[in-house]
Amino acid sequence: MANEQETPQPLEPQTMPPWLARVAVAGTIVLIVVGVVLVGWRWMHVQFPNAALFIRGDANCEGVNVVVSNADGDPVFHDRMSAANKYQLVVLVEHGVYAVVGRRDDREVIRERLYVGNGGGALLQVQIPSATQPAAATAPSAEPDAPQGR
Repeated sequence: MANEQETPQPLEPQTMPPWLARVAVAGTIVLIVVGVVLVGWRWMHVQFPNAALFIRGDANCEGVNVVVSNADGDPVFHDRMSAANKYQLVVLVEHGVYAVVGRRDDREVIRERLYVGNGGGALLQVQIPSATQPAAATAPSAEPDAPQGR
């Protein structure tokens, strides 16, 4: 009987203790709940801009320093209007009320309060009178007796 080959014995399946499967399932559930709580907490406490404030001007707005402040008076944006930015400013904000103040040479030339809706935008078209336009006839005439208006 030396020619007989031994038949291999089947391997016994390794069984894991039943408590290990329960711990793995419970651990997975705990990790999912913790992840959802962390994402929810961040979503509730971190604010993202969901609206935009557009400020547009023309060449008369050259050099105007624009400051946008929230309802509490805290500045959220400041920039200078120039040809480089084509006299256009875009401010990403949360919805709410904002004050826009523009100054040039220590003189206030813009003062507006705007409401920006949730997920929307507001446009402020700035029109400043040209500083190069002559003032009303305040200079004396060269000929004092010259008739006026003709």
